[in-house]
Amino acid sequence: MRKISKYFYCTALSVSLSMSVISSVPVFADMGVSEVENTIKSGTCSSDGKVLYEIKDEGTLHIYGEGSIQENAFEGNSEIKNVIIDEGITTIEANAFTYCENLISIQIPSTVTEIKAPAILTDGFWYGKIGNPFWGCKNLAQINVSDANTVYNSDNNTIIKTSEGIVITATDVTELSDNVKIIGSAAFSDCTQIEKIIIPDSVTEIEDNAFYNCSGLKEITISENVQKIGQQAFRDCKNLETVTIPKKVTKLSSGIFKGCSKLGSVKLPDDLETIDSE
Repeated sequence: MRKISKYFYCTALSVSLSMSVISSVPVFADMGVSEVENTIKSGTCSSDGKVLYEIKDEGTLHIYGEGSIQENAFEGNSEIKNVIIDEGITTIEANAFTYCENLISIQIPSTVTEIKAPAILTDGFWYGKIGNPFWGCKNLAQINVSDANTVYNSDNNTIIKTSEGIVITATDVTELSDNVKIIGSAAFSDCTQIEKIIIPDSVTEIEDNAFYNCSGLKEITISENVQKIGQQAFRDCKNLETVTIPKKVTKLSSGIFKGCSKLGSVKLPDDLETIDSE
């Protein structure tokens, strides 16, 4: 995968304490020796210093405080395996967690009301937009949004913007429910373990790059209610063998099946008006 950018803006403080030092300093007695031992980095991840973080040696990132996790805060951090965000955090800025390739799980509290999309890509390699805030987190499998969150939900290990019914992040274990109306841009990107996808009747739109590099995907059933399929929606689905485009789709965008090397059959609707060139 080609990376857009890679920055790590958080102010980090490494903590390296031996057992002999910990045992000889009384100030740590109330904190617990294991808690101090396990923290390998800590610092702030907001521009105003009100949002703090700790990374434990087992790869758990704990974020707490009030306000926004700043842009590019943990982008490309390979140490992080689990993310726990406390109540009080309100916004996850663009690219805060993109390319955290070892990230497995994330917990999002009720107070998060905005998760910003990482980028709009228009260069010679990409077309359209990327809306997945966890773009490049290829091992993400568990998503838990607080039931008290009124903006987002995590039905079937997804992040869904509830009011619009749009999936912005999916995982290898995601099964789409009837609550989904739009499959967002790059929502399933790099879900390489998925072999079969059934898009329910509730879905009317598949956005740009939605299934980019789902390299294990062999079969996809697209609901007849889908009316629009975005640019490069199935790019690099290398094992995809056959696709039927619904009758309500009148236009196919550029590069929709680029890199689908095993695709042998595409059934197009009779009323298809336009197939854009790449």
